[in-house]
Amino acid sequence: DHVPALELARALDDPRLEARALERLGWAAYYARDTDATSQLAARASELAEEAAAAPAARPSALLLAGRLRHWDGDLDGASTAYHEALAADPDPAMAATALGFLGALLEHSDRFDDARRVLGQAITACRRTGALRPLLLSMFFSGMAKANLGDLGGALRTLGRMQKLLDDYDLAYYRAGVETTLAWVWRELGELHRARELAERALQEAGSGSGVLELEQTLHALLGVADCCLLDGDQARAAALTEAAVPLLDRRLPFHARAELRHAEIRTRLEPDQAELLLELARRRQSPKYEALALARLGQTDEAVRVALPTRSNLLLAEVAAPGQARAALDRVTLALPAELRAGYASKGRLPRQLAART
Repeated sequence: DHVPALELARALDDPRLEARALERLGWAAYYARDTDATSQLAARASELAEEAAAAPAARPSALLLAGRLRHWDGDLDGASTAYHEALAADPDPAMAATALGFLGALLEHSDRFDDARRVLGQAITACRRTGALRPLLLSMFFSGMAKANLGDLGGALRTLGRMQKLLDDYDLAYYRAGVETTLAWVWRELGELHRARELAERALQEAGSGSGVLELEQTLHALLGVADCCLLDGDQARAAALTEAAVPLLDRRLPFHARAELRHAEIRTRLEPDQAELLLELARRRQSPKYEALALARLGQTDEAVRVALPTRSNLLLAEVAAPGQARAALDRVTLALPAELRAGYASKGRLPRQLAART
């Protein structure tokens, strides 16, 4: 329906109608990418988004679409520009809520975790006020990730638990595998390896239920989530097999491909420590302080790793890369942020407390 509308708008030389038709066609392509990675329309999503944003009568929603596709394709600076332009264009409340969610997700993927938590908190409030469910789920998902990255593991569990309840209440499948993979990460950090592995295995099963790029991306992260559990359980062989199984997915045009590539390289470095230089080069190319700090620490460059990690404001990252004294102080902050009922267990069997004990 949008293609004839676009043709009519151009025949009438109506810039406003042309901009609207281009934008609707772009959003249709964006959602086609979500559900069918092979469709011709899905393959044109980025091209249509840029056309819609460049149209003389483009609306803030067209800028949001362009920003979202730029973010998917790894153009973080271009995405940031589009989101800020959309917010400056006085969008309606629902569109502003969506823009805040998209911006918060971008900040999370830029390893600006504290800024991400703040903006995503604003987005969640705005989405609840306007009743925008899908942007609310997106904002909650990335808020949970930002909290976990900062070391607020209890906050991550609460946010992701509330999101799971919404998915159950509305019987929604999208994001479910991603939430379970992220919860598996949090429980791995807390030392609950059996629970983490169950979640990761379930995420892997659920991610394979569709053919869209979102499912492919969730499959890749679920594979690496199970591999991470295997590594912590001493099962190097299965971890290596799962990491290798993820390689063909990296050849696809996945959403947030750069983050998937970094995560895969980080797991590979733990299997093959001599790959740390490759992780460092990739992290710098992808502008990721988190993965750069991890690579530097594995190369024995502790002071430089700490220098890179500090601006992320992540106690979790600092506890992993810093020298023992500074790592202990960061771990103490992570522990104090936990609900009281989780503190003792974390101190005795959490991933990083055990790692620090082995180092000292």
